[in-house]
Amino acid sequence: MDNSALFSVVSIAIGILALFALVTAIKTMYTVRTYTAGIVERFGKYNRIARPGLQFLVPWCETVRFIDLQVRQAAVNVETKTKDNVLSTIPVSVQYQVVEEKVFDASITS
Repeated sequence: MDNSALFSVVSIAIGILALFALVTAIKTMYTVRTYTAGIVERFGKYNRIARPGLQFLVPWCETVRFIDLQVRQAAVNVETKTKDNVLSTIPVSVQYQVVEEKVFDASITS
């Protein structure tokens, strides 16, 4: 093997290692936005709750799912029957919010 072939093999190996290091560094950092919480799972099992701000993961081991903590509204029309057998439609709006202490419980049901 001559020097140019050896140089090519070494250059390709260094390029692959640099790409692996870059992807690992990018996967390590993430941000959690305001009014959001992150559920961090390590190998698919609950590990911790990430609060808003810059956070770090253990690369290749942890994943994060985001839960919205803002107030939401569900609007539905309910059809009901009165005592005198008349059907009437009533618009109902329900406002709901995930409480910050119950983020893990909300992530199980969603």
